[in-house]
This record gives sequence, structure tokens and C-alpha cells, in this order.
Amino acid sequence: MTIAEIHGKLPEYEGMEDLLTSDVFSTFKYLPVELAFIPFLKRAVNFRTGETINYSFDDVIKADYIFWPKTSYFKREPDLLILLTRRNQSPISIVVEAKYRSGKSNVNRENDLQELQLLDGDQLAEQYYELVNENFNIDYPYKELLMESNDRFLLFVTAHDALPKNVTNETEKVFHKIKNKIGLRSEDTLHLYWVNWQAAWSVADEALNNEANIPLGFKLMLADLKVLLERKGLRPFNGFSHPNQNVLFKDFYFWGEEKMKLGKEIKNIYDAMLKICTEASHFISVVNDLFVKYGWNPVGGNGVMWDRSTHYAQPRFWLPYFQQRVFATEQDPTKGVGINIIFDEAYGNLTNTIPFVSCCYIETENSIPLNKCDEIYCAGWSETSEVLDEKHSKLYQTIHPNRMSIVNYFLPLDVLSNQQAVESYIIKPLIELYKGNTTKAYELIQSVCLTREELSS
Repeated sequence: MTIAEIHGKLPEYEGMEDLLTSDVFSTFKYLPVELAFIPFLKRAVNFRTGETINYSFDDVIKADYIFWPKTSYFKREPDLLILLTRRNQSPISIVVEAKYRSGKSNVNRENDLQELQLLDGDQLAEQYYELVNENFNIDYPYKELLMESNDRFLLFVTAHDALPKNVTNETEKVFHKIKNKIGLRSEDTLHLYWVNWQAAWSVADEALNNEANIPLGFKLMLADLKVLLERKGLRPFNGFSHPNQNVLFKDFYFWGEEKMKLGKEIKNIYDAMLKICTEASHFISVVNDLFVKYGWNPVGGNGVMWDRSTHYAQPRFWLPYFQQRVFATEQDPTKGVGINIIFDEAYGNLTNTIPFVSCCYIETENSIPLNKCDEIYCAGWSETSEVLDEKHSKLYQTIHPNRMSIVNYFLPLDVLSNQQAVESYIIKPLIELYKGNTTKAYELIQSVCLTREELSS
């Protein structure tokens, strides 16, 4: 692992996925396989089913890591080939393709030989094909293990918070189209798995907390791995943290007797604001990736705010008073779902005493494609909003004639304590509302959502 990176000495290289791959998998390489890599592998989920890997790795006694091997047919360079030696069974071979901030490196093969066009240049499909057909230029001891392996897996590693179905579906479609032409067995196409870098943080954290007899050297490596991944923002979502109790607003002036103390207090408050924005960003990322996992697409670009001002006379608009994200399906772009994180209201109509998340089901009228807008932001608390009905008293309906209608509910930040909570209280209820299952959606959130009155109390 690169200690210099942990201390911020390599800022120009911190976005490199090869460096991240090296840091994480070299840590796995120098730790016992059952302590780090196998727990990491067990968190992988299947491209097709979304289920965790259903396989026993209990008899693995050794792992060999070949970094950036070259293949002989499609001339690919996967990030890793991992060969697992087992006590009483044949080896397991795993080709690893790791991404950080980039997407798949597909190739346009229109000008290549006909036989090289079978997999449409899809990076993951071609690398898995190379594994199944043993097309790796590696030294003989490793080649022998590869040839002896009966179980062969593709492991796709990314920074997504949930299975990126929009990416993995492309690879699945390629295999489905031509699997019979290239000799792949049905069971081979079920050996495509995805896991995220955040899982490595969880592995390190659990090992440090649960394994009492870890040697000091192993503890240091696991602790450094956690620090590195946290620095890169690659740890699981754990809700919004409590601010430091010492960060309290006072009557500040830019002059006075205790200038240094004043400056430090202001810096503490600024750091707390930055942390809130960072946690809000992670929360939005989790929501985004979970909706993509369920087949939804974000609409309206990646911006989450508008009507901002940087004018010196408008400090009210320097603050992130709201953030919005909206999603629709390819089947019907006129209806969908959206979320707003609302810290405050810009014009004085809302008097909330706590930040909250507004979760919305939206239908547009007159075939208007769904997009981000002020109407979604104001849903539930504007003058045109009212309780949906007596049976669903914590759901609100807002109707904008000839434009859209919205049903929404409000969640406090406290209940969104992890990714599972986000899925339980936001993703699944909104999908039920989209399907027209209002009562089922309400049952999922009734115990945790807030009324408009509770937002202001």
C-alpha cells in the first residue's frame, strides 16, 4: 500500500484506478486469504440474479495474484488474474476488472477480423472469454493452475453503491446473443459477479473488530486500508453523523481580542458544513445506484441544485438549501420518482426546524417528459398540497393543473442510517407508489415518516 497516498503526498495520482487496484489487492496479497480476500469475494453479487456468490471457499489454502496479465486472443489486459489453490479440489480462477472513475473500456472492432467481432468489443465479455479458453500469457506454474481450474469467475469491481445493472446488462446481452457460437456452457454465464470497493472497507473493519488474535502487522495493514478507502470516499453509507458538539454558532465578529480562537471556531463550522455536504453527496449516490439497480435512469443531468448565486450580496444562496434527484424508466418517461434533501426553504414559506428528505412519486400531464423542477421541490409543503386521504395521513398530494401531480412523504435524516435503510424507506416504497400500490407503500414508511407539522415542531 502507498503510505504517501494516505498522507496526501500523491494528489496527482489519487484518481488512478491502477493505483487503487494495487493498493487494495496488494493488501489482500500479503494477508491470509481467509482474512481478507475470501470475505471480500463472498460479498460479490451475480450480474443476473443480484444474489451473493453461492459457493464454498472454505478449503482455499493459497491465492496467487498475477497483476495486469495479457491475453492472447483479444489482446486484453485485465487488472488481475487470481488463482485459488484448494486442499482437496481443483483450483479456482478469477479474472478481475477494476474500475474507479471510468467506465468499461469497450473496443470498436468493425475493422478487425470477423471472429474478433463476436463479443461486440465488450471489455468484460472478452476478458471472461479469455479466462474460459485459458488465453493468458502467464508463466507455466500459473498456467497449469489455470488449466486445472474447473470453476472460473469474472469479478467486476467498481465504486458504485449497488449493482450497476445498466453496465452489467450490456455484457449479459452480448453473452446471451452469441453464447452458443463461442462454446460457453449455461453455467459459465452465471459466473459473472460484481462487488464494490466499499466492501473492502467492510472486510477490514469487521476483521479488526471481530478477530481478536490478528498479528500486529496484519492489523496495521487493515487499518491503513480503511484509512485509504475513507480518504477516497469508498466506505459504505452509514447515515448522517452527529456534528461535533463543540461546533456551536456564536455572535461572530471579524475583530476583537480573541482573533485566533474566533478563526478556529469558524474553521470548525466550515469543516462541519463540508462534512454535511459530503454525506449528502454519498446519500444521493446510494439512492442513484439503487434506482439504477432496479432498472431506473436519472433524468436531467447530474446537477442537484439550481437558482444559485455567488454574488457577495446574496449569501443566503451560497448555502445548499436543497438537493434534488429524479428518475424514470425507459418504458414511460412521463412518470417517475424523485427525492429532495431539504435543509431550508429559500423564500420563507417553509419553517422546518430539521433537515428532511422528501420522497416523491410524480406523474406529468400532456405527455411532458419528467425532469427536475421546482414543483417537485415544493411537494407536500406548498399551498397547493394537502393530505392524500384519511387512511394515508402522512402522504401528501400536490396537483399542478396541466403540468403534473405528485404524491410524497417526508423522512427525517435519522432513519437513513445505512444503505439498507435507504432501500427500505425510499427505494421500495417509491416503486410501490409507482406501481399504484399506495397502501403497501404506506405500510413500509408509516412508522418512520413525518407529518408537515412535525417538520416544524
